[in-house]
Amino acid sequence: MRGKSEGIRVAVVGVGYWGSRNLRVPRSATGIASVITVDPPFTRIGNEGQETDHGVTIYPRIEDASPHAEAVIIATPPASHEPPGMVV
Repeated sequence: MRGKSEGIRVAVVGVGYWGSRNLRVPRSATGIASVITVDPPFTRIGNEGQETDHGVTIYPRIEDASPHAEAVIIATPPASHEPPGMVV
């Protein structure tokens, strides 16, 4: 069995209503080494690169988070999926 540190690193883009649920699921799943998040509104209040109340590191842009992730969950409203999806 693989250790937690040997799993996939996941980024969640958007931590609103559904995003918070999308943080909880991978954090409790086997095969996930770490979960980070991308959400500009959170970083505007000085949380960049810091852990949130959800216990994950937050980044302002997907470009900043991409070196730390191997998989991405886009949890923004449907109309805004394209910009982060084009970076991934």
